[in-house]
Amino acid sequence: MAQTQATMLQQSHTCVEVDDEVVEMEIVQNGEEDNAPTHGSIFDRVPPEIIIHIAEVSTWDEVPSSWEHPAAYARHHATLARVNTRFHRLLEPELYKRNRKYDGPLQSCVRWAAEFGNLATMQKAWQYGFDLNQQNERANDAIEVNPLHCAVHHGHSHVVAFLLEKGVNVHAPSSPTLCVKCNVDWKLWHHMSTNTLEPVYPLHTAIVHGKSQDARRLVEHGAYLVAKNISAIFGLYRSGYIDLVRKYLLDRTDPVSQDAQLLFAAATKDLPLLIHLLDRPGVSLARAANTAQENALHLAVGSSGPHQASVEDAVATVEFLCQHPDIDVSAVDGFGRTAFLQAVQYGVVPVVEMLLRHPAIDGHELDWYGLNCLHLAASSGNLGMVKLLAEQADVDIKAIGLGDESVIRLACDRPERREESAEVVRYLLSAGAPLYPDGIVKPDVLLHCLKMKNLEQAHVLLEAGMQITAEIVDNTVLCDTKGYTLMQGILDKPRRGQAEVLSYLIDFGIDVNGRGVGLDNPYNTELPRFDDPLLVYAAVGARSIDCVRLLISAGAKATLNPEMDRIMLWRYCSMRWKNRVVTDKSVAAQAEIFTTFVQMGFPIGHMDPSALGYACHAAIYGSHALLELVLELAEPRAINPKYMRDLVWMYSHFTGPNIAQAEKIATTLGAAHQRLFGYAPVLAVHGAATMELELDGTPEEQSEVIAGALTLCDLCGR
Repeated sequence: MAQTQATMLQQSHTCVEVDDEVVEMEIVQNGEEDNAPTHGSIFDRVPPEIIIHIAEVSTWDEVPSSWEHPAAYARHHATLARVNTRFHRLLEPELYKRNRKYDGPLQSCVRWAAEFGNLATMQKAWQYGFDLNQQNERANDAIEVNPLHCAVHHGHSHVVAFLLEKGVNVHAPSSPTLCVKCNVDWKLWHHMSTNTLEPVYPLHTAIVHGKSQDARRLVEHGAYLVAKNISAIFGLYRSGYIDLVRKYLLDRTDPVSQDAQLLFAAATKDLPLLIHLLDRPGVSLARAANTAQENALHLAVGSSGPHQASVEDAVATVEFLCQHPDIDVSAVDGFGRTAFLQAVQYGVVPVVEMLLRHPAIDGHELDWYGLNCLHLAASSGNLGMVKLLAEQADVDIKAIGLGDESVIRLACDRPERREESAEVVRYLLSAGAPLYPDGIVKPDVLLHCLKMKNLEQAHVLLEAGMQITAEIVDNTVLCDTKGYTLMQGILDKPRRGQAEVLSYLIDFGIDVNGRGVGLDNPYNTELPRFDDPLLVYAAVGARSIDCVRLLISAGAKATLNPEMDRIMLWRYCSMRWKNRVVTDKSVAAQAEIFTTFVQMGFPIGHMDPSALGYACHAAIYGSHALLELVLELAEPRAINPKYMRDLVWMYSHFTGPNIAQAEKIATTLGAAHQRLFGYAPVLAVHGAATMELELDGTPEEQSEVIAGALTLCDLCGR
C-alpha cells in the first residue's frame, strides 16, 4: 500500500489514470511554460483556492480513520494533479501535506522513498516540510522505523547520504523487528535471550549487514551508539572497522564511550592505550563492563578478535589489570565464570600460567554449571591446557558438573576435526579420569561419542575397555531424526578412525546388515538410501576399502534384494561420481572397491542400466580409465554379448561433438569383445538381412556356436 500511495506522489506529473488505463501526457517541468489550456478557458480562470478545494472534496468520502486503509483513497486528488502543469504546481504540495498529516506511517512517502531508494521523492518530501526523522506526523512509536534506518537496511547509500546531509538524527531509534538478522545479531552480541529488546540505531544495522560506506558516513556524522547506552565501539571492532574506532570514537568523553574505550583497549591487548585512557579524569575500571557483565580482565584474557595481538601483549595486559586496584579478579560474567575460567576456555597457556600465580585464583573455582577449569579445558580440546591444569594439586579430575558432565564426556563432545581431541581423552584416562564416574546417570559416553561422529575419541574409549551396549550391537539406534541408523551415519562420509571403530564393533557382533527406517524415494539412485546396507555406505560414503573388507569378512551384503544385483555396480558408479566428470585420479582411488564388488559376482553389463554403459558414457566426456578398469575386470559370465555388440554399434554411429571419443570407445569395446568371446562383433548394415539365434549353454559354448555361424556366413558370401 505504501508503494502505491507514494508512487502517486512521485508520478503525479507524468501520467493520467482514466478508468484503469494510463494515458501519457507531456508535463512541463518547473521553470518551463505552462501547457495550460488556451487563454480564456475555464481552467485558466478558476482561482487556485477553488482547485485546491475541489481536490479536497474529492477525498471526503474516503478520508482514512486509521493507518489501516486503502492506499488509493487519494487517487482523485492525484488525478487532478496530473491534468496540467498549473494543477500540478497547485496540488502537489497539498498531496504531500495530506500524506504528512493524515496518512498512516505505512503509507508515508518518506518511508517508501527510503525503502525503495527514490531520492527524488525524498527531496520533494523535505521541500514540502516533512520531518525526515520520522515517517509522518501520525507515526506510532510502537511500529516506528525511521527513514534513515530504513534506507540503511535496504542498502540505498545515496538516500542515506542525503538524509545525513539534511541533519537527521543518527540515533533515532527503530524497532529491532525491522530485520530478523539484526534481531538475532543483537541477542548474540549482547548476550540477551528475552523477547524484550531495546530499539536499535541505524549504525547497528549498517554494521550487521556490512554496509561499510553507510557505517563510515554515520560515524563521521556523529554516530557512536548502536542502541540506548550501548557503544558502537565493539560492533565496529568485531566487523573490522578499527580505523573508525581509533579515528572518531576514542576521544569521546561521555561515560558510555569512556567505559567502552577501556574495554576496547583491554580486548585488543593495547596496554599503552589502556594506560593513556586511565590517565583521563573520571575514568574508572571499576565501572567498565559490557552487557554480558564482563569487565576489562575478562576481555583481556579472551580473543583479540580480527586483529590478533601477540601472546606477550596479552600477558602484559592481563598482568597489569590483575595488579590494578579497581579490578576484582573474582568477578563473574553472565555465565558465572571468572576471568581465570574464561582464560582456560580461550586456551592461551602463558596467560593461564600467569593467572595461576595470583594468590586469589585456584583450581576450585566453578561456574554456574558446576564446571571447573579442567572441565572447560577438556571441552575446548586443548591438550596443552589440559596437561597444565591436570598437574595442579587443587584441581579435581574426578569432579562432576551439575549436568552429570565428567571431563571424559566433555572431551568426547569436541568435534573430531580438532586433531588433539583424541589425545586429550587418552591423556585424561592416563591421568586418572574415571571411565565410569560414580553417580553418572547420563547415557553411555561411547554411544554419545558415536552419535557425535567423534570416532577417534570412540576408538580411545574402546581401547580403554569401555563396553558396548546392546542397542549399539543391534544397530537399532538412529543417529538423527531422518531415520538413518547409527552405523549408516558413521559411514556416510570419510572420517578418521572409521576402520578402527568398525573393527571393534564387528568383534562385538554388531548387525552388519542393519538398515534405516525412513521412507525413501525409489527413484533415488545417486545417494545411499535408508534401505541400503552398510556395505554400500562404506563404499560410497566412507570410500574406505578397509571398511569394505571388514564388512565383507563379517558377512555384510551389498544388496538384500536379488533384483538389485543386476544394477548394483551401476548404482555404485552413479552414487560415487553422480554428475561429476570421471577422472583418472578418482578411478584410481576407487579401483580396489570396484574390483571387490566385481569379485563378489555382480554383473558388469547385461542390460541397461549397467556399469559398462555408465563407463562408456563417462568416457565420452572424461577419462577412459573407468572403461578400461571395467573391461579389464570383465569375464564372459559378467557381460551379455548382445548388449556389448549394441554398445559397439551405438558408439560406431555416434553423432555429436565428441565423435573421436566415441570411435575410440567403439574400438576399445570391439577389442574386448574379441578377447572375451573369441570373435569380433559384426555390426548390422542398413538394408542387410539379419540372423537371430536362440542359444543355450554356457557363454563359452555360445561363443563357439556364434563363431561357427559367422564362418558359415562368410563361406556363403553373406
